[in-house]
Amino acid sequence: MENMKTSIITFAALLITINISAQQQPVKSTDVPQTVVKLSSPADTLQYTLGAFIGQWMVKNGFAINDPVLFKRGMDDVLQNKPLAVNDTTIVPRIAAHQLTTRNERSRQMEEQLFAALKGKSGIGVLPNGVHYLVLEEGNGIRPTAKDSIVINAVGVFPDGTVFEDTRKKKPIKNITSGLIPGLNTAIQLMPEGSVWRIFVPSALAYGPAGLSNLIPPYTALVFDITLVEVKVSKE
Repeated sequence: MENMKTSIITFAALLITINISAQQQPVKSTDVPQTVVKLSSPADTLQYTLGAFIGQWMVKNGFAINDPVLFKRGMDDVLQNKPLAVNDTTIVPRIAAHQLTTRNERSRQMEEQLFAALKGKSGIGVLPNGVHYLVLEEGNGIRPTAKDSIVINAVGVFPDGTVFEDTRKKKPIKNITSGLIPGLNTAIQLMPEGSVWRIFVPSALAYGPAGLSNLIPPYTALVFDITLVEVKVSKE
């Protein structure tokens, strides 16, 4: 990792490539009053921009400078090509591990907050497995079994409201009911054809600790607006 010892730009870029988002945390600062920064040349602007870039990345990814002396020492050792106090090969794994831990903690907190907010809320139904649901529109068709084929439209969001799937902009999903994640599988079997339900799925009944590739982070509860477009009864 020789480039990390010679270039702050490479250092920052390397951090970015880890690309694991985490909960924002404020960077701690001293009580010294801020002064207006004067950028009198392109070189000054670049130096300030580098600092701001790294600072933004740290805040976005859950890092805080709790010990400015050690932080500066680590930066200086890299820039001055001095021996590091940690094994060079452990730098990226340490950063990635911290990001992963922070992200997982945030996901768990968001799940707890989501289901706590649903308690006692009018119109919310609760299934024995912990799935919550809200009937937005009640259809009058048949209910699918686990073996039936279904056509659904799905809008999926994370607890913070981030949309990760919207089949309305593409095409409906065609699947066997039992082929869906466990939380949707059980809920959809209660939906009459033509219904629209909002289904709140605990992470344990979604993608759990593994997540789903780069789409669903581990330990993430999911919220779906499901439209049961069609039920095709199995001939078995």
